[in-house]
Amino acid sequence: MGYDDVLGQRRNDWNISRTNIERMINMKMFIDLGHGGKDPGAVSKITESQYTLIYGLELGKALTKLGFDVAYSRTTDVFISLTDRCSMANEWNADYFISVHF
Repeated sequence: MGYDDVLGQRRNDWNISRTNIERMINMKMFIDLGHGGKDPGAVSKITESQYTLIYGLELGKALTKLGFDVAYSRTTDVFISLTDRCSMANEWNADYFISVHF
């Protein structure tokens, strides 16, 4: 996907240069999908862990389309400790750690 495909008509509005976009391509984004398993987070009609899973996976798809490398702390409803989440991101050498919560 090229620079113009990513930004389209909005590139001038955002004032993002081609150089900045090229720097972002292939950056590693680790998405931590908050809660999970025995930790449901906030509970309403569905649990926060379900919201974070749905939203985080869609976020990862969008970032992948933009050229980022993406990894997740979880892709199913399982519990992963905070320490393990951070270790996963560090072992993968993530450039950014995005923690999704509602």
